[in-house]
Amino acid sequence: MPSKELRKLLGSIYHRFQKLENPKANAVAKQDFVFHMTDWLDDLRRLVDIYEHPDKYDRQAAGNAVAGFLYHVIPHLKAAGRLLLDDIPDAFENAESQPPRERIKRARPPRRRSPSPEPR
Repeated sequence: MPSKELRKLLGSIYHRFQKLENPKANAVAKQDFVFHMTDWLDDLRRLVDIYEHPDKYDRQAAGNAVAGFLYHVIPHLKAAGRLLLDDIPDAFENAESQPPRERIKRARPPRRRSPSPEPR
């Protein structure tokens, strides 16, 4: 749970960059911004621990944490960005510098080995 001080700071950041004409809508947008900036704090702590202590994690645990972080945090950051700054263009989405999507190969999950036959 985010601290009162963090929520207050994020609220003041919202007011620095954004103010809707309707006070009720502005209060709701500020509350939503603070939520979107704090709902993933546990994911951030886990990722920081992986970065600071990579030897504590095996590849599967670290991979699950990184993928979980991305799945959870990116939508929140996009929503927070829209609330604070209206629109943030994707700086990495440039069709000329990236190969067509159909050529991008994604990593496949490892194949499971068949169980060894039991000795007779």
